[in-house]
Amino acid sequence: MEKPHSKKIVGPEDCRCTVIEALNCPKADACIPVLMLAERIRPPINGLQGRFSKIPQHLNSLSDTFQEEKESEEPANELHPKNSMNDLNGSEWLYYTRSVWVTSFPSRWGHKVRRKHGANKPPDLMRILIEFFTKPGDTVLDPFAGVGGTLIGASIATYPRKAVGVEINPEWAKVYEKAIEQIREKEAKGILKQKLIVGDALEVLQKMDAESIDFIATDPPYYLHMKITMSTGDYPEHSNRKTNYNMRSDKAKDLANLSSAEDFFDALEKIGEQCYRILKKKKYMALIIRDAYQEGKYIMTHARVAEVMKNAGFVLKGDIIWTQTGMKLRPYGYPYAFVPNIVHQHILIFRKE
Repeated sequence: MEKPHSKKIVGPEDCRCTVIEALNCPKADACIPVLMLAERIRPPINGLQGRFSKIPQHLNSLSDTFQEEKESEEPANELHPKNSMNDLNGSEWLYYTRSVWVTSFPSRWGHKVRRKHGANKPPDLMRILIEFFTKPGDTVLDPFAGVGGTLIGASIATYPRKAVGVEINPEWAKVYEKAIEQIREKEAKGILKQKLIVGDALEVLQKMDAESIDFIATDPPYYLHMKITMSTGDYPEHSNRKTNYNMRSDKAKDLANLSSAEDFFDALEKIGEQCYRILKKKKYMALIIRDAYQEGKYIMTHARVAEVMKNAGFVLKGDIIWTQTGMKLRPYGYPYAFVPNIVHQHILIFRKE
C-alpha cells in the first residue's frame, strides 16, 4: 500500500489517502475536504462508522452536516430480520443504492502483480458488490476472471465467500497465483485461494449444475480489441496519449479475438444464457462494462450489453456509474476535435426472476 503523499501531489484530486491517513499528513490541509466528499459518496465497507471523529476544528461544520444528513435519511443500523440478501444493516444498505460510485482504493491485494492486466478490477470494488449481493456461505462466479479481482474480493470479504473463476488465458491465471503468493507474503497470510479454471467460459459453464450459483460478478473483455488506441505518434509531448489495452490471448474462442462487434455480442449472449441457467432464482449478476469510442463515434456498449442479457433471460434492475479518482486524462482529440475521456464504467445489475 502506498504511503500518504509518497508521490508528487499536484492538487487535492491527486491524493490517494483515506481521510484518516490524510489527518496524519502535514500537507493534507487542502486534501481533506476533497477526500471527505469523495468518501461520502463511496459505499462504506467493514464498519467505517465514526471515521470523521478526528476531523480538525475548521472542518467540524462539514462533518456535522454529513452526520445530520445520515441521521435524517438512513434506516436503523440493525440487520433487518427479513433481510435474506446480505448481512448489511439499513445504513450500509442505503449507501450501496447510490447510482454513482466514486472510489479511491489504495493499490493493494497484489496490485503490483495484477496490474500487468490493463483492465484489472480492484478487489475492494468486487468485495463491495459481493458483500451486498450475498451472504456468508454463498457461492460467487466470475466467468471472465482475468487476474482474479473477483476471487480476491470474495476472499477479503468480512466473512469470506466461496468463489469460482473461469479464465481462457493461462497467463492471467498464473498472475492470480502470483498475486495470492504476494498477498500471503506481505498483506494477509491466511487469505483464501479460490478455484480458477483455465478454459473457455461457455464450455465450462455448460458443465456446471443448474441453479448452483448465488451471485455472478464479472467484467467481460473489451470487444473489437486494439493493440494501441488513439496513438498516432504525432504528439510526442503527450506521452500519455498511448493506451495499451492488449489483454487478449492467442485462443480462437477468446471473445477479444472475434472479428466483429456482432460476433462479440452473439458470443456474450450465449454465455449470458448459461449464466442465467446456473444462477439461482431471485439472485443477481453484476456486469461491469465500459463504453467505447471508435472510428469517430461514441458507442454505448453498456446499452447493447443490457439488451443482450435481456435476451438471455435476465431483468435489468439498475445501472451504477463507477469511476475512480485520479484517472489519467489523455488529449485524444487535441487540438482539433472533442474526443471524450471515458473515465467511468457501468456496473449493470441484472436479476433472474
